[in-house]
This record gives sequence, structure tokens and C-alpha cells, in this order.
Amino acid sequence: MPYLAAPVMGTTVSIDVRDEGIEPAVLEEALEVLRELDARFSTYRDDSEIKRIERGELSTADAHPDVREVLDACAVLRAESGGAFDAWRGGRLDPSGYVKGWAAERARMALVLGVRDGAVATSGSYERGEHLVDGRTGRVAAAWCSITVVPPDLATADAIATAAFAMGEPGPEWAARRHGCEVATIGPGGRLFTTAGLERSRLA
Repeated sequence: MPYLAAPVMGTTVSIDVRDEGIEPAVLEEALEVLRELDARFSTYRDDSEIKRIERGELSTADAHPDVREVLDACAVLRAESGGAFDAWRGGRLDPSGYVKGWAAERARMALVLGVRDGAVATSGSYERGEHLVDGRTGRVAAAWCSITVVPPDLATADAIATAAFAMGEPGPEWAARRHGCEVATIGPGGRLFTTAGLERSRLA
């Protein structure tokens, strides 16, 4: 079955298609889309549009339509989360919490975990350590080991998971109030908490 893995967007992207009729070239095309978006949104490349906006060399109005779409969505999420999710923090512009899920959707990929109509995203500290920061306080979020969300669309899945994790204790409840969103959290000691609908979503 077609499988591809490559470093993109500061992480490793893997595409695993359970359909032998898919040509490997299709996976390469999806990966190329992600590479193009990485060049536009990278926070590590000085020539990316995100870094140029951050330095004041490029106005948002003159940026690529993709960039304007992402930054507008981040502004909405900042307002809805009360500032817990904030693409601008400490003078730095980093919309990565939204871009990864949005970019995956643009490449027409999805990670399916027994979900027939929706998306899945997880934010946590188990792989990269304590690295998620509450945009309201600047402090590292450490109330949960991980938060997984299953909202209706992939574009906002990563951002919802990031915002919920950054909020700390009230984060899962905030995420669960979003329309159609189910939530699972792993707390201290490895205890698992889930919303009722997620149990049905996990059955494959």
C-alpha cells in the first residue's frame, strides 16, 4: 500500500493510503503542496512571507491570499479562546498551531482513526516536552499530558487542540463546547477522560 514520510514544517509528515490503486506519484504531489506551503509559512526561513510580515517588510494586505486566510482564521481563534491561542506573541508571528491542519487539508490528506466524518488532532507534551505556551500569561501549559479533539473540520482541528492545551484546566471543556467537537484528555498519571461521543468515534 502507498506510504511516504518526509520532513516538512518542522516535523515528519507521513502519508499512509489504504488503497493499492493509488499511484505513488499522487503522494509525491501532496508532499509537494506541503513543501510549497512550508516555504510560505515557515517560521525558520528568513525568506518566508510569515517572517517578512513579522519584520515589517511585507504587509498582510500584500501577502499571498493563503497567508491572509490563515491570519484571519488565527485572529478569530484568538478572540474565541480569549487570547489562549495567539499567532502573535512577544513580537513573533507563529501561526503553526493553525497552519499544519490547514495545510494537510489543502494537500487532501486526513488521518482517520475510526472517524467517518470529521478530523483528529492532538496537542501534548509527551513528544517535545513542555513547549506550548498560554498566550495570555506567557507561561508553559502543563495541566494535561495531551488533549485530542475530533471537530467537524481539519482546518481548525490543530488550532483547537493547541488552544485547549494552552488554556490548562478549563481547556477540554472549552473545546467540547465547540459545535460538533469531541474531546479526549490524558491527565497526570496517565488517566484518560473522554466526552461520550468520542467513544463512538473511536470504534472502527
